[in-house]
Amino acid sequence: MDKRGTGILRMNKFCDEWNLPHLEFKERTGYFGIIFRNPDYYTKLPEVNVSGLNKRQKKAMEYLNINIRITPKEYPGD
Repeated sequence: MDKRGTGILRMNKFCDEWNLPHLEFKERTGYFGIIFRNPDYYTKLPEVNVSGLNKRQKKAMEYLNINIRITPKEYPGD
């Protein structure tokens, strides 16, 4: 177990060095998984042509460019 533990520490060290999100570990019945996150997933939105969007949708896109995520509660009203 010690050998596995140091491997996890090394992986997180490399994530820090390369400015990547730390690994996520999920335990399930009988097995566990490791989740590798793409850093761009949280920091960059795809290019969207806003010319075809309505006013509410444009407000939502402006919000997403600042906050990355949006919940239904945060979605702008008309």
